[in-house]
Amino acid sequence: MIVRYSYISWNPPRLAPAEAIELGRQIALQGREPFIREFRKSLAKPTPQQQRNSFKTWPAPARYALLIAVLALCLFGLVSMPAREWGRLVLLMAMVMGIYGVSAWLAYRRFSKWVDYLIANYAAHIAKRDQ
Repeated sequence: MIVRYSYISWNPPRLAPAEAIELGRQIALQGREPFIREFRKSLAKPTPQQQRNSFKTWPAPARYALLIAVLALCLFGLVSMPAREWGRLVLLMAMVMGIYGVSAWLAYRRFSKWVDYLIANYAAHIAKRDQ
């Protein structure tokens, strides 16, 4: 059996102090939520490599034929699968979906903390400047 899964990782970029302050200023002007919302939306977007190999670039009849064939094979496989294998299938599906879900959540939390750091850094810079 072959299992394919994907995960998301994110690391903050290395910014010069002036760049971090400027980015914190932009985030403070726009508000934190729109910035975070754009990141969440970007998690679901395909990478450029995935876009080149996209199923959507195929002609419509080919897509429908492949979809029908895959669904028929899945249905045949599920019907002919012994009952004891259903538990393993559910466990495997939960593990694969869990890897992706947990990695997306961790990337989101890491990004949120970085945004909070940038805003705090900008606020400290303004407080220091106004003294």
